[in-house]
Amino acid sequence: MSRLLVQCPNCQARIKVSERLIGKTKPCPRCQTVLQFPADMAAVSRSELSEDAGTTPPVEAPPAGPSKAVGNYASPPVAPSYPSSSEPAFVEPEWIEEPLPVPQAEYSAKAMPSLPRLPTKRKYPVLVIMGYCFKVLACIILGLFILALFFGFIKYIIADNPLESAMVWAWLRVMLISTPIAVFVCMLIWTVGELMFMIIHFEENVRAIGIGVLELCKKYYSN
Repeated sequence: MSRLLVQCPNCQARIKVSERLIGKTKPCPRCQTVLQFPADMAAVSRSELSEDAGTTPPVEAPPAGPSKAVGNYASPPVAPSYPSSSEPAFVEPEWIEEPLPVPQAEYSAKAMPSLPRLPTKRKYPVLVIMGYCFKVLACIILGLFILALFFGFIKYIIADNPLESAMVWAWLRVMLISTPIAVFVCMLIWTVGELMFMIIHFEENVRAIGIGVLELCKKYYSN
């Protein structure tokens, strides 16, 4: 597509204009003056381009004579300068028509699909009481077992006759052998109490995760 040369009447800037802009108005890229491009400007602009091409001064070759040398080095030849009669023309590239904005879909609260409602936070007093009861029971059993061992050792130490010492030692031996079983039973009861609290915390954690997902969905659909 050919281009035409137009001069702004305000800032005297020369602008290259595409032929598709003939019959339209565009602002000058330098001074923002509104320019009109009539239908008959194509012939006038082509004649100006031909006149400018004909008045361009030819470039002469530098003289072939030897240049003056300073020492062992010669100075480079200097190109002849031509006096400029007018200021250099300001040439801008052609205007590029801006594309139309693409319409974007708008999301509103009405367009957001309905999300399932989370259940209200519930309290579990029975589970809380049972959890504390199991933990207290485990502590009581372990404490009684330790006290029984302690008093058994004291009774074995203060025993007077050999028969009593033998009976106390037999009882202590049974208690010492059953120590791992007693500890395991206490740990099992404590674990049951912890499971009661884990059930409550699991429901709360699931609820918190659901609320977080719901908030993220609201932000996504609102944007």
